[in-house]
Amino acid sequence: LRRGGRAGPTALEVAVGRERDLSTLHGMLGVRVPGDPDWKQDVVGPAVGTLLAPTDAGWDGFLQYRDYPAGKVLSSSRLCYEAGIKSARFALLGKSHAFAEAVPDLRAAAEAAPGGTVVLQSRADLSRVWARYDPETGGVLLQDECGTAARVVAGPLKVGRGQFLYKTDAVLVPRGFCDSGL
Repeated sequence: LRRGGRAGPTALEVAVGRERDLSTLHGMLGVRVPGDPDWKQDVVGPAVGTLLAPTDAGWDGFLQYRDYPAGKVLSSSRLCYEAGIKSARFALLGKSHAFAEAVPDLRAAAEAAPGGTVVLQSRADLSRVWARYDPETGGVLLQDECGTAARVVAGPLKVGRGQFLYKTDAVLVPRGFCDSGL
């Protein structure tokens, strides 16, 4: 515990902070969400087994507000408010990338699954993601319930005990955003 009884950063949070191309996600973890003060534990806490972390370029492709890069907007409560991003939706967006199941090798899991596809259920039951092995590229393609597609561009990075981090080239969207957006 830190001074004042606050918990220090988790192993997964430290790992996200070490990766230069995950600075947007790392900045998001510092934003206080009224009504959900422990939201980041659902993203990088010890109960998370697998985190599909969008790279900064993935966030930039997902969100544009004025001339600000996504990382600047998503790491500032004030800019989120100005951009019309409500606190609860902000937290859901982060949580939808975290999965309880620890998947040490997503490519092998998808390749071995029936039809070459494995389904991941987000920890907060916000969405499902289909991970499909692509024999043409040898990589893993992801698709959420809204039809958003992403590729795994790096990983797995083993973090702590039974936690794995995969970098993706796009933001996956919670099912509740399919019709309404952010």
